[in-house]
Amino acid sequence: IAYAKELGMTVLVTDHHEVPYEEQEDGSIRTFLPDADAIVNPKQEDCGYPFKGICGGMVAFKVICGLYEKLGIPFRSGRTDSFCSHCHGRGCDGFGG
Repeated sequence: IAYAKELGMTVLVTDHHEVPYEEQEDGSIRTFLPDADAIVNPKQEDCGYPFKGICGGMVAFKVICGLYEKLGIPFRSGRTDSFCSHCHGRGCDGFGG
């Protein structure tokens, strides 16, 4: 991330894991987030996404959907069929599938 930022790139991190944290002496929580320009993780405290158990591939897919919408690109299922299949396949890796 640091090298990409040194090169002037905008860095977007997608994640689906628990956000690392440390409990402080006063009982407050200090989270550890990467130094990215944007972080998309449904498990962040301020994220309103309703399903916190979404897989990493689907987080990336949702980002792509949001970009399509923001840029006014029509969403056509033919563009995403192989991506969805890949997400599903990767989601099964952890289960020996």
